[in-house]
Amino acid sequence: MNLLIVDPISTGFSHSFFNRTFIEAFYKSENVTDVNVLLEKGQLQERVISELVDDAKIIINSFSISNTTGSLSRSVTIIKSLILSYKLIHKREIDTLVILAADNLLVPIFVFLMNSLNKKTKVVVVLHNNLGGIECSSLKRSIWTLALKRSHGVLLSKYLGERSKVLLGDNIHVVEHPTYQHLSKSESFNQKLKCYKYDFLILGRHSESFGENKFTDDFLLACSKFMKKSINIAIGSNSGNLKKFNGINISIYDFPINAEEYHRLIETSKFIILPPEAGKRLTASGVHLDAITASIPVIAPKSGVFYENVPASCHKLLYENSDIQTSIASALELDDKGFDALVKDIKLSANKINLEETAFKLDHLLKNING
Repeated sequence: MNLLIVDPISTGFSHSFFNRTFIEAFYKSENVTDVNVLLEKGQLQERVISELVDDAKIIINSFSISNTTGSLSRSVTIIKSLILSYKLIHKREIDTLVILAADNLLVPIFVFLMNSLNKKTKVVVVLHNNLGGIECSSLKRSIWTLALKRSHGVLLSKYLGERSKVLLGDNIHVVEHPTYQHLSKSESFNQKLKCYKYDFLILGRHSESFGENKFTDDFLLACSKFMKKSINIAIGSNSGNLKKFNGINISIYDFPINAEEYHRLIETSKFIILPPEAGKRLTASGVHLDAITASIPVIAPKSGVFYENVPASCHKLLYENSDIQTSIASALELDDKGFDALVKDIKLSANKINLEETAFKLDHLLKNING
């Protein structure tokens, strides 16, 4: 079986761990003879992607970002990558096309046209970044429903799988999102320090949800009530204004963030916090999986993937109805022995959602759709 794996959207550091993991998982299928990969040029510079270049079984192709700006640049880049995908399908006689990331207009239209014009090549779309947009638009639901009538969608949690079948029909397969522990040798994930620089980390785009609002005030108030030591918090420069409380030290890091700084922040933080908005998004959270990979407890909404992917001992850190104060108190009251036990539980839980299990399920899927 000859595969073409494409990410027509992600650039640079974004999704590089995700793409490497799923390229490896498909690569492990016993029926796959060659894996053709098409990624944006900047991704090839990322260490976890560049390590694939010397593998004889993997053929690397790339496309450049459009020189235009804004949403037009994104659309032009996606169109460019899809046209190149179509050319590669015919040039390399591709049996199965795998799309690792998808927008909600151009990609499903492309998939629909592929099904109409090329009945030999099977199509698999990993829907990890856009279910919320599909749910909110009847037009997008219609487009995706048509696209997936003769194609297959992959969802990365049982929760998302149940929701998507209502939206998109029966050609949906659940393959749990693996952790990135298999990449810990090529990046410094999982090298947790005993001495933490930050008690709480708000990472990446999630910082945008923190500012002049009740949730942020409740979070900082809960921290200020803990009198045993001062609390250190790291948050992105894309956050709003934060109230000042005695005993709370807030460090601002620059956003956007590069890969090196991203990992440094994770490695030096004791807890990661996700805002209520994260629980409303129908998506597989990259930050959440990165935290689990690094064995960091996560304070997040008590819903969906955040509840599904962590051991029962971590459920006390999950909050309902934006009521974060109890979760913060539970985190701060943990002594060293209690915290180490929590980390151990996360590691054991993470071992169950690993690359080998993902590869096994994807191999089963490929066998079924290719007869």
